[in-house]
Amino acid sequence: MHFDLRSTATHAGYTIFYDLILSYTISYIIPIISLVTMSFGLVRGLRNMKFQGDNKQKTKKEMTFSLVVIVIVVVICQSFGPIRRILRWQYPSYKMAIRCGGDLFYFGPTEIIFILLNSSCNFFILVVCARGFRGVLKKKQ
Repeated sequence: MHFDLRSTATHAGYTIFYDLILSYTISYIIPIISLVTMSFGLVRGLRNMKFQGDNKQKTKKEMTFSLVVIVIVVVICQSFGPIRRILRWQYPSYKMAIRCGGDLFYFGPTEIIFILLNSSCNFFILVVCARGFRGVLKKKQ
């Protein structure tokens, strides 16, 4: 019995299973669910911690807000990869659609730009949202 690898790779069932189900589960669904679950646990833990003083309460709120903003940014920025894969599956000639003048011309590099944005903006979110983080940075200068 001879097994042809090319016929398996071009089979529609294999493509749907691998490209849509397995790939999304490993690269998008599991990390996002893990991030959201851990963030909710962290927010719940922060809520249960006993902080004395008005300044400590403000710090707790700033930490919670910055954590929520970071999670929202990650979910939004990482969503463009699965959207691109779905569009690649929907457009029969995806390579033609992302060329200049095509329907998806501006969407082609969007995934890469948002991944770069996600990687670089966490520091700035912490600087803007958490006053305590800014104070630590000022002390280190």
